[in-house]
Amino acid sequence: MLRCWQGSQLSHSNFTPHIESQIREAYLAIHACGVMHGDVGAHNIIISPDGQCVWIIDFEAGQVLSDEYKDEAIRGEMEDLSCMFEDLRMGKRSQYVF
Repeated sequence: MLRCWQGSQLSHSNFTPHIESQIREAYLAIHACGVMHGDVGAHNIIISPDGQCVWIIDFEAGQVLSDEYKDEAIRGEMEDLSCMFEDLRMGKRSQYVF
């Protein structure tokens, strides 16, 4: 699906507890579909102009998970997400936040 969007890339300046919650919920929904995004990073998260919605973009590294590896893969991706959140809170650049 191709969609036109307006918003800005996730960054230290627009990261809030509400945005963190929205991102976590989006990843949980993705994982509930049996999909792993495969490229956790601020560069793949767009925040709506009003700061109320998030879009997870760029699924080129994503994959449908087999039951055999699903839990391990999701756990790893959620750990990456937690690291990204910590880097954003600390105002730090990293592999997740450029």
